[in-house]
Amino acid sequence: MYGIVASLYDVKDISTIRLDAGISNKECFVTSADIQKTIYPYSIHGLLSHYQKDGQNIEPVQVITHFARAIVKPGNFFTLQGCYYATSVYHENARLLFDTSLQNNAAIESFGGYSLYMQYQDKKIKLFMEYAISQVVMNNEGDSENKYTNAYYWGMSVTGKIFSASGIMQKSDKYFYAPFSNTFGSNSPRDIYYYSVKLKPAKKVTFRWAYIDQNNLLPSQYYAEYPHKRIHSVTIAYKNNSFVIKTDYRNALFYKDGMEDRVSRLQQKVVWGITQNASLHLKCGLYQGNATAWYLASGMGFKFGRLQNDCGAIYAHTKDEKIYIALLPLPHTSIMSEAIATSSFFIVERLRYSNSSCKLSARLVWQMHPQKQTLGELSASVWF
Repeated sequence: MYGIVASLYDVKDISTIRLDAGISNKECFVTSADIQKTIYPYSIHGLLSHYQKDGQNIEPVQVITHFARAIVKPGNFFTLQGCYYATSVYHENARLLFDTSLQNNAAIESFGGYSLYMQYQDKKIKLFMEYAISQVVMNNEGDSENKYTNAYYWGMSVTGKIFSASGIMQKSDKYFYAPFSNTFGSNSPRDIYYYSVKLKPAKKVTFRWAYIDQNNLLPSQYYAEYPHKRIHSVTIAYKNNSFVIKTDYRNALFYKDGMEDRVSRLQQKVVWGITQNASLHLKCGLYQGNATAWYLASGMGFKFGRLQNDCGAIYAHTKDEKIYIALLPLPHTSIMSEAIATSSFFIVERLRYSNSSCKLSARLVWQMHPQKQTLGELSASVWF
């Protein structure tokens, strides 16, 4: 992949004006049959995953994106930003169509979009809004048609000494297409409502409530999760020099194909700092869904200089109802928890070492019931 970006900017006192523009070219590979048909049938993400020759994907194509961005900051508190981009796929200077999944007998010839972002932020208040237009050129048996869809996103947060609150709302047209956008749900448009409130009535006590309503407007046929979910969560925590006591409750509603499922979870956590280098951890949880499930976990943590050792034991009692339990995950690992669907007993061990130039971690998980198996992971980071 290669590209070029040109920037022009002017900074005066507290105001800033900046203009960026550029082009990128990424080589990917498709099959000879795709070249003959002049259509790659899968999504742009599927195409970008074939950045090396593999199997039948041996024919090179270029994914070319043009983009521009303008930023204006008239002072310390306000920011305005406008963006534009356009993407097409070429083979030997001829366009290659792609993604036949959006509409019958049609494929994408090119796509792009425009967006306008505005923000106000001071020490206590943050307000922001983004409005985006998606442009997709659909090709149906040689006839091209521009399709425009819209999405917008706004939010606010207020922060004080004992109180903070935030809210976010996102609305999208059903066929809004923005595969390179994290804000608007990639190529899976969705509506989102999120609200949270945090109170600190005393120095050592924290109360938090959050609510999220997320609706995937165009779920893939391979989408295994529920496309629409509503989740309430409440957390109460107490922390002093020796103890951390945390209680959290979550109630979730899931919707799919006209069906509704309700799941709730109550967890209790206690951490006792016995000494500066030793701690005791206790945790339990109760799940209510189609069935009832629960778990108990305990462990110890020890620190010897730069070496940290954590060990623990977990018993989960369940039948078919999946529960998720963190089994001493490694830093930055993608395996943050284990999905347990049958009664199980685990013993876990983790070692971590760090200094100014490196960080090393190792984790072992022994499953003792219902079957015996061992899982090991290693992680290392070095700074030069």
